[in-house]
Amino acid sequence: MQIKEILAVGMYKQAVTLYLQLLQSMVNHFVDDEHFCYFDDMYSPEYSMQWIYEDIMKYDIDQESRRLLEDGHKEILQSECYQEYGYPSYIER
Repeated sequence: MQIKEILAVGMYKQAVTLYLQLLQSMVNHFVDDEHFCYFDDMYSPEYSMQWIYEDIMKYDIDQESRRLLEDGHKEILQSECYQEYGYPSYIER
């Protein structure tokens, strides 16, 4: 099941959890392998993650899901990937 489908049926916590798992994986991969420096800007996985985040924000998600999302983003903001490279750039402090 895709995140959009999960959102559509109101399973917000599951959608946020899947998004954060993907985001954490992307952040870890970026720092560990620097794999993404070999792709052009149009292929950047950051765009996909940003689109998923924007899809989540279209919904009036419950407080528990919102808190999970905020806590997940706080963790990403503390990562080497964000601190040293500003990646992902769509997350704001």
